[in-house]
Amino acid sequence: MKNITKSGTSAPTLDSQAQQPRPIILALMFTGILYFSVTPKLPNNSAVNVGSSQVTTNLSASVVNAVLQDAAERWGVPKSDFRIVRAQQLNWPDLCLGLDNSANSVNSCPKKIVPGWHLTIARGNDQWSYRTNASGSEVALENSTSSPKRSSNNVAIATTVN
Repeated sequence: MKNITKSGTSAPTLDSQAQQPRPIILALMFTGILYFSVTPKLPNNSAVNVGSSQVTTNLSASVVNAVLQDAAERWGVPKSDFRIVRAQQLNWPDLCLGLDNSANSVNSCPKKIVPGWHLTIARGNDQWSYRTNASGSEVALENSTSSPKRSSNNVAIATTVN
C-alpha cells in the first residue's frame, strides 16, 4: 500500500522498505563471507602432520626443506620424491648433534646442549634418519653411507624436549 503525499509523489511505506537491505548491512554480510571463506597462509613455523600418525609437531619449514634438500642432492632425485615419516624434537649433547665423528678430534665437537630434530624420511620402502639443529642450518645423516635403513634399531643419544 502506498501513501500519497501532498506533492503527488508516493512516500515509501514499511512494506517497500523491507524489500531491500540497507547498504551497511550488505557490506557487513559480504565482509563476513569473505573473512570466513579465505584460507589463511600458514606461517613458516607451522604445525605439520608427520606420516600417517595424528601427532602434530611444530616442525619449521626451514628444517624440512634443509633435510629434503640434502637427501635430494645426495641421491640425485627431486625433493618431492621424499616424505617425512617421523619427527621428534630432541636436545643433542654436543655441536656434532650427538653423532660419533671419529675423524674429528675431541676438541672439534664441544659439549653443548643443542636443541634440534630427529627426522626419518622415506622414499618408497627405504628410510633414512637425519639430525638437525632447531633452525635446520646444521643437517647430518645418521648413517654416513648412502644406503638406506630398513629397520630402526639405531638409538639416538639425546634428551626429549617437553
